Amino acid sequence: MGNAIYFSKTTVRAGYPLAAADIAALLRQGEISFALKASYGAGDADDLRHTFVVIGDLSNPPALLLEESDTLSLTYIDANWVSHSVRSRWRAPVFNASTWATVVARWSSTSADSMQIFVDGTRVDTGGMGPYAVTPARSTVVTIGADNYGGYGASASLDELRISSP
Repeated sequence: MGNAIYFSKTTVRAGYPLAAADIAALLRQGEISFALKASYGAGDADDLRHTFVVIGDLSNPPALLLEESDTLSLTYIDANWVSHSVRSRWRAPVFNASTWATVVARWSSTSADSMQIFVDGTRVDTGGMGPYAVTPARSTVVTIGADNYGGYGASASLDELRISSP
């Protein structure tokens, strides 16, 4: 990969403010894709949470969260603190330590199969998440490499990151 950014275990993160309308559109439907080179394997029994991307504010939802913690998961948390998510099987080795992998997460709140996670082109989530109601956005920030407050760092290099909404 090119000039990847390494996000350590703590405090290193990048925040990007967006217009409220852009956050609202992203919460309804979108895609996150990036190249990942983690210092751990997804199947490792480390019990640590590694946050890759947060759209919105986890302490003031709604928010969308892509992270790894014994499962690779994509979660939408609505304004009432109700979580809607898909995840890989428990400790499934969906990516290996110190090896580049391409991660893609897609969501569409109105779809019958509303959330999906792919690693190197293979769907790794267990599926089963149907449509969910999107609540009005309260935050206008996208955080990369850790949660909104610098905790749960990715412990990984991220490259070629793209976050989009149709």
